[in-house]
Amino acid sequence: MVPSESTEVNSKWDQIRTIYETTSQDCLGFKQGKKMKKWITPGTWKVIEERRHMNKKILDTKSERLQERHKASYRVLDKNVKRMARADKRAYMEDLAKQAEEAAEKGEQGKIYKITREICGKFRSNNDVHIKDKNGRLLTTEEEQKARWAEHFKEVLNRPAPDEEAIIIEALQDLEINTNLPERQEIITAIKALKMENHQGRTILMQNFSKSTQNLQLKFFNLYLRKIIPDDWTKGIIIKLAKKGALSDCNNWRETTSNWFSSL
Repeated sequence: MVPSESTEVNSKWDQIRTIYETTSQDCLGFKQGKKMKKWITPGTWKVIEERRHMNKKILDTKSERLQERHKASYRVLDKNVKRMARADKRAYMEDLAKQAEEAAEKGEQGKIYKITREICGKFRSNNDVHIKDKNGRLLTTEEEQKARWAEHFKEVLNRPAPDEEAIIIEALQDLEINTNLPERQEIITAIKALKMENHQGRTILMQNFSKSTQNLQLKFFNLYLRKIIPDDWTKGIIIKLAKKGALSDCNNWRETTSNWFSSL
């Protein structure tokens, strides 16, 4: 690739990425993550929200008479939240105990071990498992584990080219696949099919995307014809998924990559 062409492609891709990021941020904003305790039922969360709104009323109200009324309502809601939360946790623990009994009858020792650790508050996901180096030494520090994962994925993903080219047999019949460039309306339909929770933001987002669709189509068409991709498309985040076997061995994990190109 000629350096000037690479610079031009990366510059155009930066424009496209900016369109997506700024428009999505302005219309939808960032989704605030909330760590929810999984044993709390939706009904209890609803009462928790009511208690939170009542507390906001107390803080916003200047009248002492109304404050006392809101405080009385808040105390009732607070008692209900604590009572319901205790009942939810008790039911959750009983369900775990039932699952442990069923696992014991089936001889599933691994499941019993996980349930026991979760009940004791010491449950750990698979991603927290310590791994070993090539010599079998257990790596305990975060820096050592990161270095081992980097070494493992470099070996797995950067394999040398095969000595012999693959023999590809010519197909007896060509499949009827439309290889033409997508039309503007097809791009708009694909964007509308995206799942979004913020419906008001989605409407504004669709309007802005629809206006810029023709510009995006021309940019992607240019990349398609020149067979050149931006540098961002060659980068991604590796997500590791556990397989069967000892998880301390890196070979018992499979990887998948998430990047900008996979989301388009």
